[in-house]
Amino acid sequence: MRIHGTRYTRGARTGLLLAVCSVAILFALSRLVLADQPLPRCADRETLERELRARWSEVKVAEALATEGELIEVYASPGGATFTVVVVRPTGEACVVADGTDWMRGGMPAPGEDI
Repeated sequence: MRIHGTRYTRGARTGLLLAVCSVAILFALSRLVLADQPLPRCADRETLERELRARWSEVKVAEALATEGELIEVYASPGGATFTVVVVRPTGEACVVADGTDWMRGGMPAPGEDI
């Protein structure tokens, strides 16, 4: 078989066909995963907080300041059925970086205790 003047063996054609099919399958799967994600992934903090409360009854259960100035917030529904981790940039933009189920609240050690 010749494509643009290049002769391909049966093995090369099979490999090319497998590569094209693999890329097509990966593209289709990535579209399915992205379609399942809640929107918006990024918004101003107040809007995102309102959406988390309205859609999943999630409220803030933890927060921490990251070294680059971002605020890390964890929202969880009553009983921890769902949770969302949000990074808030100094500009006020908030982005969902993780979400899931079965949030487990851990206890914090007393001041001076090892973590």
